[in-house]
Amino acid sequence: MSEIFANLPYELKLYIFTYSRKPQSRRLLRDIENFSYTWPVLKAAYYQIWIDEWEETEEDAHGWIQNDIMRYVNEEQPTQIIYTSNFFDYWKRLYSINSYNEALKFNKRLFDVSRRTQNGNDSTLERISRNMWALLLPHERCSFLAMFLGST
Repeated sequence: MSEIFANLPYELKLYIFTYSRKPQSRRLLRDIENFSYTWPVLKAAYYQIWIDEWEETEEDAHGWIQNDIMRYVNEEQPTQIIYTSNFFDYWKRLYSINSYNEALKFNKRLFDVSRRTQNGNDSTLERISRNMWALLLPHERCSFLAMFLGST
């Protein structure tokens, strides 16, 4: 079947796609585009700071990305003392989190996993960092980059 489709003229493929693919909203497409642009910028900046300048590991760079995202989301308040409403709004973007307690449990679980995987699994740490970055809205990503990287 895929061979047949591959041999079809381009215009016919486009016509078929209009019936087989659901168009996505502009908002979602802009979010994806923003993420695709800002993630490499963030990652390169943190690697440059933590690996090149401070001679830390890739794991440390991702640990700092996660830490700074939490700091940003919690409006510069230490999470050991207080959680802001913005913190809960951030975690509630995950459809599985509907309450204050669920957000706290998820946050703790996430950082337990992060702590356990340090010294051995860069891909898990990067996935956690990337997913946390993806939960930010486009304007939040831009604000974060300006706030945390504007001074470097």
